[in-house]
Amino acid sequence: MVRDDGADVNARSGWLLALVVALLAGCSTASVSPGLVDVGEGRLLYLTCQGQGTPTVVLEAGGMGNSNSWSPVQPAIAEFTRVCAYDRAGEGHSSSLPAHDSFEAIVRDLHALLEAAGIEGPYVVAGHSFGGRLIPHFANLYPDDVVGMVLLDPGHEDFSARAEAALTPLEWQQYLEAGGGRISGFEDAQGPSNLGAPGDFPLVVVSAAHPIDRPGVSSEVNEKLYDILVGLHREMVALSPDGTHIIAEGSGHGVQIDRPDLVVDAIRQVVESARNTEDR
Repeated sequence: MVRDDGADVNARSGWLLALVVALLAGCSTASVSPGLVDVGEGRLLYLTCQGQGTPTVVLEAGGMGNSNSWSPVQPAIAEFTRVCAYDRAGEGHSSSLPAHDSFEAIVRDLHALLEAAGIEGPYVVAGHSFGGRLIPHFANLYPDDVVGMVLLDPGHEDFSARAEAALTPLEWQQYLEAGGGRISGFEDAQGPSNLGAPGDFPLVVVSAAHPIDRPGVSSEVNEKLYDILVGLHREMVALSPDGTHIIAEGSGHGVQIDRPDLVVDAIRQVVESARNTEDR
């Protein structure tokens, strides 16, 4: 069931709501009004879609982020295709329960959301930071649905191990005390994302041009951590049959905020490439 956020669905309006849901389910190019989608077991996830066209771009926010983090780029993407952003369980307007403790559970939620809202593939999937770890799992679970991928300053499963090996014990402790490992500990428990075999589709990895400024961590350590992450981004691209690596000049970690123009262009590039492949 799709319902407006906070709407009071009563008997008199129920028939109209059912009609809207039926229309959305039967028309993959229909726009979906921002609202809550029932993904089963009484759980509601918030979804907002704009634009028309295929493939649909699906946006996955960074850690503790939600659909609002894509507001600098979503309207511009909607000018050339349909684009959908959502709130993961526990974030934004979405239901908080049950809590998920695995990448697989989170991306299965996303797939259930798209199905329930009638948003059919194919998809170009894009993720920022922590979302960049989730998106490869989505592609691995649903390979027939994904025709392109864009990762914005994504995390990487090997980052913590590489960082601990490269830093001195004192520097590593600095990093941990500044919050490093809070998300990576969750990520490390998930196992590999198998990005080494992303599929026969275009992949763009965008790296920030500047390191994250972590309070309590020296600039030298932040530079080391930055170099490790960018190196991992290059490795990800090298393993793809159709990969592109971009340094987002003038950007920090929030690439879609600092360089929305570059992000929109990268997504447009992948969408057009997917369309050209489909036309052959």
